[in-house]
Amino acid sequence: MKILISGANGFIGKNLLKALDQPGNSIFAFVRNRSKIRPEQISKNVIFFEADLAKTSSYIREVRDFNPEIVFHLAWDGIPDLGLRNSIKSLNMSKFFLKTIISETNCSKIIITGSCLEYGCQVGKCYEYQQTKVVNDFVWAKNALREWIFQESIDANFNIAWLRIFYVYGPGQRSGSLIPSVIEEISESGNIPTIKNFDNANDFIYIDDLIDLMELLVEKNFSTNIFNVGSGYSSSVKSIIKEILKIFNMNEIQINTNKAQKGSIDFYADINKAQEILGWRPKTNITEGILKTCKYICEKNK
Repeated sequence: MKILISGANGFIGKNLLKALDQPGNSIFAFVRNRSKIRPEQISKNVIFFEADLAKTSSYIREVRDFNPEIVFHLAWDGIPDLGLRNSIKSLNMSKFFLKTIISETNCSKIIITGSCLEYGCQVGKCYEYQQTKVVNDFVWAKNALREWIFQESIDANFNIAWLRIFYVYGPGQRSGSLIPSVIEEISESGNIPTIKNFDNANDFIYIDDLIDLMELLVEKNFSTNIFNVGSGYSSSVKSIIKEILKIFNMNEIQINTNKAQKGSIDFYADINKAQEILGWRPKTNITEGILKTCKYICEKNK
C-alpha cells in the first residue's frame, strides 16, 4: 500500500510509522523537522519529507507524484495549547492539506484524528451519534474540520474515518502528560507531583491498541464514519497514581499529601462501532499499560 502520514514524528505518528513499515508498503512521512528523525526510524520503505502543511506550494508536487492510496492526517499544531490562534492555524493547515489530497491524488481512504473533547466535559458513556459540545477553541476547530471533510466526501471516491481518541498513553508520550509526569516525579524524587482533581476519571487507551485499530483501517473497507477509540471504561486519576505507586512499592497514603480539589468529570467511550465494523477491541488493561510505560521511562532515564 502507498500510505501518507502527516505528523509522522509525533507520539502517535512514530508508533504508526513503526507498525506500517513493512515489506510491500511505501510510506510518505510528513515531518516538521527532519533533524528530529532518529536512526532507528530510517527505512527503505519510508520517505521522510519536511514541509509546512500551511503552504501548499511546499508539498503539492511531491504529494501528486507519490499519489497515496491511504492518508493518515495526524498533524495538529501547538498541542497542548488549545487556544484560538493555534486552533485556527491548524484548521486552515488541515484544509489546505486535505484539499490537495482530494484534488491531486487517487486516495480512497482518509483517517483523521479527532478528540474525545468533542463530547465536552460530561459524565458517563459517550456514543458517536451524540451532539458535540464546543467547550474550547480546539473543539470548535476540530468540529469545523470534520463537518467540512464529511461534506467533501459526499458523492466522492474516498471514505473518511474520524477517530475520536480518548486519553492515549504509553512509551514515548509527552512528558507533561499525567502518567509520564507522575512516573518521572516519583522515580526522580520519590514524591507525587501536585495534582488537582484526582477524583476525575477518564478513558485511558494504550498506544498499541490505538495503532492496532489504525492498522485495521488500512486493511478493511469502511464507509465514512466516526469511531470512538478508548478502552471502554474510565479510570480515576487517583487509581492511576495508586497503580504507579504499586510499581515503586510505595504506600498509597502519600496521595493524601497533595492538596487536591474534587472534580466530577467521569466519561468513557462506547466502542461497539469499532468492534462491529472493524473487529477491534483493546487488549491492554490500565495496569499492564502503566507497567510497560513505567519500564520504558525508567530505562530511558538510567
